[in-house]
Amino acid sequence: MRLIYLTVLLSIGFHIKSPAQNVIHLKPSENDMTLTLRKALMESSEKNIKIILEKGSYKFLPDFATEEYRYITNHNNGLKKIIFPLSNYESVEIEGNGTKLIFHGQSFPFLFENCSSVKMSDVTIDWDIPFSFQGEVIAVNKEEGWRDIKPFQKGFSWKVAKGV
Repeated sequence: MRLIYLTVLLSIGFHIKSPAQNVIHLKPSENDMTLTLRKALMESSEKNIKIILEKGSYKFLPDFATEEYRYITNHNNGLKKIIFPLSNYESVEIEGNGTKLIFHGQSFPFLFENCSSVKMSDVTIDWDIPFSFQGEVIAVNKEEGWRDIKPFQKGFSWKVAKGV
């Protein structure tokens, strides 16, 4: 009896398919990875995708990003350069393995749209040059409405032109 039960369970197990999954493996490079990622996503026909990033640093430039006109709260509506355009997937998993993603320029790093399940792990996201000016507030005069700010220099690219 146990042998029949085990045989039935095994035969059922072999007929139940797990969802097909496309696995994309990326390796770090000093070069722009945007086109490499875009091509891999375009070749994927599965509704379940897993992107495995080997540990390291990845550079993403907006030049070969997917372009879409988007309406985004608290931003100017318009043409956006999307690096990871992940739409209409049943599941998306990004396994970072301690990797660092460096985005350049005005790029929109991730678009997850109409995805049932999204999981991202062990990823650090940064920009080569921040979009905002950052510094330490040294002094504040509330009555006159001024502040003395010492700009952060390490990792920032800025200059004073004509004393202003």
